[in-house]
Amino acid sequence: MYLSYFWLWTCTAVVAAWSVRDGGLYLGEQEVSLRGINWYGAETHNRVVEGLWSHPISFYLDAVASQGFNAMRIPITEDTVLRDGTAVEDHLVAAEPRAAGKTPLEIIDVVMSDALERGIAVLLDVHRLSYGASSPLWYVPGSSVYTPQSLIRAIDTIFERYHNSPNLLGVDVFNEPHYNATYGSEDPATDWRLFLRDCATAVLTAHPGRLLFASGLDWGKNFSAYAARPPELLDNVLSRIIVSPHMYGPPIVYVSRYTRDWLYAEWDALFGFLAADHRFHLCVGEWGTRYVTVEEKTWMDFFAGYLVERGIRNNFYWALNPYSKDVGGLLNGWEEAAFDPDKMALVRFVVPEPTVLAYPRPWIRHDVSSPPR
Repeated sequence: MYLSYFWLWTCTAVVAAWSVRDGGLYLGEQEVSLRGINWYGAETHNRVVEGLWSHPISFYLDAVASQGFNAMRIPITEDTVLRDGTAVEDHLVAAEPRAAGKTPLEIIDVVMSDALERGIAVLLDVHRLSYGASSPLWYVPGSSVYTPQSLIRAIDTIFERYHNSPNLLGVDVFNEPHYNATYGSEDPATDWRLFLRDCATAVLTAHPGRLLFASGLDWGKNFSAYAARPPELLDNVLSRIIVSPHMYGPPIVYVSRYTRDWLYAEWDALFGFLAADHRFHLCVGEWGTRYVTVEEKTWMDFFAGYLVERGIRNNFYWALNPYSKDVGGLLNGWEEAAFDPDKMALVRFVVPEPTVLAYPRPWIRHDVSSPPR
């Protein structure tokens, strides 16, 4: 099996620190406004971002960069990082010769490198533990494979692998804990607060200048108990856990009222109240609708307006992929780089001036040619 292999452009890498100050997100001394997008597929049984059967990675990154996106969230799995040494099937990467014969993580190396060349920050999202299988908790009860410790090890491995990559924004700890997940229960088997504390203690202290993103309970949206009982961490560590709610409207989520006051009050209670607490930075990790029906358009117009009014502008729209079952996507299809104009208008409204990210040089570049055995 070929291993990932790195060539230096120069002998020394200079990597600026990501941080949160007074509620703002910074890269070094530069305050950052993120216009982000999700590109999924690597967390599914395909094990690789979708669309590489039509175009290479560079095509899609050029497309998102042309629309002003400066950040990308890529869902992966714990298996991607720790266990999967098998090459992705050729037909799934037929249009990307640099992915031929490579494992899922080696293809992420290519994405990271190409994204850096375009000034795009990458958030790697541990979306699932294993491919295609959604889990309510960050481990599998009774499993000796998928444990809380193995997830922490996977996150630490990501930071180690990309420790010289200035465009690694951070790691999204685990996607959307739900069902029997709790917050503040003090039950180590279900308490998301305790796991965030343990994960941040192990990872962020070892990797200064890096960020963790945390979604809320109830499929990502609920942070109602977070301000009163945040994870017990030093302030300089707690601030590097980004509060990252996920919000969807119809047809995914039933909405009982489509009035501004009712929706704003609901969003305030779930997460919006944290915007005034400068210990935390909020960045929406997922949001979207199909934007077809009156209800879908009403919800999404109100949500975009809410983000602007509350100053919660940094976000990752779901998704680049055109055929997401419940929300469609920003691309109209895989064949051309044609974006849905109505959805893009809302994306631009929320983040009208995304930051041109100033990464320090010299960089370390991932060599994407075949390395020696």
